[in-house]
Formats: sequence, structure tokens, C-alpha cells
Amino acid sequence: MSLRFRLILSVALMLLISVTLGGGLAWLHAIRSVATEMDAALVVGEHTVQTVIPFIGSTPDVPVALHQLISTFDGDRHLRATLTDKDGEIVARSFLAVPPAPVPKWFARAVGRTTPSAKLALSGHLAGGSIVLETDPQNELTEVWTEFGDNIKILAVFVAFTFPMIYWTLGWALRPLDQVSRAFHDVGPSVSPAHIEVGGPPELVELARGFNTMVDRLALFEASNRRLHEQLSTIQEDERAELARDLHDEIGPHLFAMGVDAAAIQKMAEARGLIDIVAEVQLIREGVTHIQHHVRAILGRLRSGGLMEFGLQQALENLTAFWRSRHPQVAISVKTLCADQGYGESFDGVVYRIVQESLSNAMRHGKPRRVEITIDARSELEAIVEVSDDGGGLKWSGETLGFGLRGMAERVTALGGHLEIRDRAGAPGVTVTARLPLPEGSRTVAA
Repeated sequence: MSLRFRLILSVALMLLISVTLGGGLAWLHAIRSVATEMDAALVVGEHTVQTVIPFIGSTPDVPVALHQLISTFDGDRHLRATLTDKDGEIVARSFLAVPPAPVPKWFARAVGRTTPSAKLALSGHLAGGSIVLETDPQNELTEVWTEFGDNIKILAVFVAFTFPMIYWTLGWALRPLDQVSRAFHDVGPSVSPAHIEVGGPPELVELARGFNTMVDRLALFEASNRRLHEQLSTIQEDERAELARDLHDEIGPHLFAMGVDAAAIQKMAEARGLIDIVAEVQLIREGVTHIQHHVRAILGRLRSGGLMEFGLQQALENLTAFWRSRHPQVAISVKTLCADQGYGESFDGVVYRIVQESLSNAMRHGKPRRVEITIDARSELEAIVEVSDDGGGLKWSGETLGFGLRGMAERVTALGGHLEIRDRAGAPGVTVTARLPLPEGSRTVAA
């Protein structure tokens, strides 16, 4: 649930509690108000009767005077007067004012629970008779109910205007949070987030300023890390080249000399008929040949397949030819949609190493029947390098990268790219995908 709706629900809950408490207080006030009106009406009625009775006794026509007294209460809102004879029979009764609107029974039961009355006995010539004064709360209840209804209408109008205003105000005040949320979502390994607009309430202004400061610092750290990765990649390439030179210039000649010496010894032993020595020397020659093959394979992995001499596409062809010669049963396809001349030594070197490491891992661990290599740089923003095989799938957990995969990830990070290694969807095998931002000023040309 969004923060806006949580705040609105909080306001609604507080309003409900306030209305409940206010309703309870209003109910108690209504009960006291009705009781007070009934008591006051009864007191006034008693005073009126007690004031008029002495004068009625001295009039020539007492019954008529009594009827006139009772009739003075006609139309009263709260009090009904009844004249009874000595036997309790009703002689005359006043009528109440008709309430303007009926009151719900539940409201009448909840509020108008007291109806006090009084009985005034007549003396002298009026002995035996009495005047009964009875209170009726219906008109007062109607007044209270009308007031209650007006309050409900006012509250409804208040809610109808207040909640949309709260919704709009919160939306306006919290709108910068949406921008901050999107900006935080954009903070990632392949995205350089931009500054967000500073505005809104003071608290959100400080938040926006803090985010912009964080972005600036992250940009500095990212630039520093990128330089370090580039330096590391350069050092690694230098180490590979130096190791390749040592293998070629130092180990290679020694192995060749060992092979020549072993061949000479073998000929001498054959000339003298030393069959046992011939057999042992033959084993030595086979071992030297085996080592030479391994050294050449290592040189093939250390060198970039003529990347500097012939360009990226030819280097990839040399790389795939190397693996086809050793695994003829595996179909390896290369599809390049990029500039023929490449994109520079650093960029092309990273692409080559990604394909080299992915292809090597597939051949060594996956035992695939088919490997597909695609390099798509038709976009002017980034190049997508993808190596997909139908082998046995991933054999590692995403938290424990090997040296080769870690080095590949470091190279991609050094260029500000993003690397993803996953099992193929709906099929066995692994897909390695690298998204690399193209160097500034380069233009893609489909090959």
C-alpha cells in the first residue's frame, strides 16, 4: 500500500475515532437536553396551574374556567394537561403540537427515556378533581434529531471536500519521492543515474540533495574503479604476452632440443643394437611431443589469435578454427554484426576474451554438440556479445566464480558493461551475455 493511502487511512481512522467520541458526547448532551426541557416544561406548567387555581374558585362558572385553563396548554410542544373528576374520569385534555417530522424509534428510545409528570389535586369547590400534567419529548426529540442530521450533513460535506484535498496535497508533496524511487532503481552496474530535481517539502529537498551528492560520489568511485580495472586488464594482457613469449622463446627451443637429442640417441642405440634403450628413448620423444602440443595449446589461449594483426573478426575465426581442429564433432558458428575494422584495441580485446573464455568453458565442462557465437553492434549505444551452447548447463553457484569467469566479469566492468551467465531457457546449456557500451565516436556497420 502506498504511503499516500496509508496517510489517508490514518486520517480516516482518526476522524472515525473523533466522530465516535463526538457522537457519544452529543448523545449524552441530547439526553441531558431532553430531560432539562421536560423538567422545565413541567415546572412552568405547575406554576401556571397553581397560579390560576385560586382565581378559578371565585368565578361563577368553575367548570368553564377549568376547561379554559386546560385549553391554554393546547399546542404546547412539551406538556399535555388533563382534567379529571373525582372518579378519575377525563373531563378535558389539551393537545400537543404536532412534530414537524417523525423521529426514528431507535433514536427516541436512546435519547427520550425520561417523561416526568405531575398531578395537582383540586380543593374547595373543586374537591375530588385533579389536573395531571404529562411531558412528551417528541417535539424536543425532533429538534435534537434535526440538529443531529444537520451535523451529519456538515460532516459529510467536510469529508467530501477534505479527503480529495488530502489526497491531492499528499500527491503533490510526495511526488518527488517517485522521482527519487526511479532514480534509486536506475542505480546499477550498467546505468549512470542523473541528478534529480530538487523540490518539494524541506524534508524531500534534503533527500534529493543527499541523493545527488551520492550520485556524484558514486560517479567518482565508478570512474576510479574503471581506471583500476583497465589498468588490471592491461597488466593481465602484458602478463599473458610475457608468459607467451617465455613459453615460445625459452621452453619451446628447449623442448625442440630435447626432441633432437632424443632422436640422435635413438639412432645411436639402433646402430649398436641396444633395443631396450631404443624403446625408452621412444617414450621420451613421445613425452616431449605431448608437451609441445600442450605448450602450443597454451600459447593459443594466451595469444589473441592475431587480434592486433588481422582485427577482431579474423581473430575470432582463428579462435574457432583452433577449437574445431580439436573438437570436430562440435558445430561452432560465428555471427558478427559489427564494424569490420573493430572498435579499438581495448574494446576488441575484451570481446575476444569473453568469447575465448566462454568457448573454453563450454568445451571443457559442458560437452556441447553446438556452440553459437553472436556479436551484435548494430545499436550505436552498445554491443551485445552472446555465446550459447547446448551442453550440460551451469556447474557453479553464482557466488563462487572461477578465475576465468571472474576475469571476464572484471573486463566487462572495466568498460562499464554488464555480464550475465545463465542456463538456457527451456533447453540444456549455458548462455553468456555481455552488454558493452561502444566507445564514444564509433559507428556500427553491419557485417
